[in-house]
Amino acid sequence: MSGAKNRMVYISVSRKNFGHRFKAASMAKDRGFLPVYPNIVADLTKTVKVSAEASGPSRDAERLEQIRKAAEIWVIGEIAGDEMKEDIDLAKRFGRKIRYFRPTSQGGELLEVFDVKESE
Repeated sequence: MSGAKNRMVYISVSRKNFGHRFKAASMAKDRGFLPVYPNIVADLTKTVKVSAEASGPSRDAERLEQIRKAAEIWVIGEIAGDEMKEDIDLAKRFGRKIRYFRPTSQGGELLEVFDVKESE
């Protein structure tokens, strides 16, 4: 990836779909992106039990920085909760491409969705 423009993708996922973060990360890697999401370091190092409910000022700052550095943001599943809406708003503010995916019933695959209504 030397000389390439930023190829990081931020993965925003709801609590309901938190388990799909690994599939999304694998898809991003296969497309040439470096995947990031909240608590990725904890997942990789297994230093703390990762919870979809983990929050706080340091996590908010981490999310902001990850979205600011990302080339794209991938939204996994339905837009649920204020945090996902904030992720999308930040991505728009920073001019990032936003892609939407939904889990399928076939083995947890993710399907890109093109007709998304964000006003929920």
